[in-house]
Amino acid sequence: MTQTTTLDGVPYPCVIAPGSTALETCMQLRREHAGSCTPVILGDASDLEHLRRDIADARPNAALTIRRSASIDVTQFVERRLDAVAAEGEGDPETFGVWPEEVAPLNSIRGHLAPLTRQPFDQVAICLVPTADSWTTPAFVAMGNWNACPPTEVHVAMLAHWRERYGASIVTLTGTTIECVVDRPPSDRDAAVRLAREQFAYCPDNVFQGAGTLMALAASLLNAHVWYFWWD
Repeated sequence: MTQTTTLDGVPYPCVIAPGSTALETCMQLRREHAGSCTPVILGDASDLEHLRRDIADARPNAALTIRRSASIDVTQFVERRLDAVAAEGEGDPETFGVWPEEVAPLNSIRGHLAPLTRQPFDQVAICLVPTADSWTTPAFVAMGNWNACPPTEVHVAMLAHWRERYGASIVTLTGTTIECVVDRPPSDRDAAVRLAREQFAYCPDNVFQGAGTLMALAASLLNAHVWYFWWD
C-alpha cells in the first residue's frame, strides 16, 4: 500500500507524488482503494492553497451538501442557466456555431501538468477522499460557490447525473478545475449536443474561454473519454 501523509488544511490523507508519475499513482490508488474512498488529483501547491481556503471558509458538511444535491432538478438548472446566458446578451447557446470539420476528442487527464507548458508539476498531491462515490467528492472540499463556479450541491448533482448517464468519474479536483474519466461518452452528434448544452450551463468558460462555440464543444465531446471543466 502507498504511504499517505497529512497536509495542513486538508482533513483527509494524501499522497505526494512527482508530477511525472502522479496520474499513474492516482490510478493505482483508485484500484487499491476501490469501494472505500476516491483518490483524486488535487494539483500543485497553488491549487492546494485554493482548496485550503475553500475548506477553511466553508467548513464542509458533506452529508448535508449531498442531501441538498438530491433536490436539484438538473434539467431545470440547465434551462435556467441557458436562459440567463441569453439574457446577459451572450446569444442563444443553441445557435452557437456550426459543427466543425475536425475536432479531436480529449482523452488525456492533465491535472498533473502545468496549464501553460503542459509539463509535469514537480510535485502533485493526491487526496484519498472518504467516499466510494466520486461524484460526491466536491462536497468534501466545498468546491465552488464563487463567480460562475456553481454551488457545491450543484457540482454534486451534475456529476451524479453524468455518472448515471455516461459513467463519469472525477479524477482531478482542484479549487478551479474538475476532470473526469468517462466510460460511456456520447457516440452520435445529437447526444453530444445535448451533453454540450448541459456542460455549457454548468461551466460556461468551456465555451467562452475554451471551445469557442457550443458546436465545437459538442464535437470535442463525441467519443471523448475525458472531460475538463475550468472556472475563472
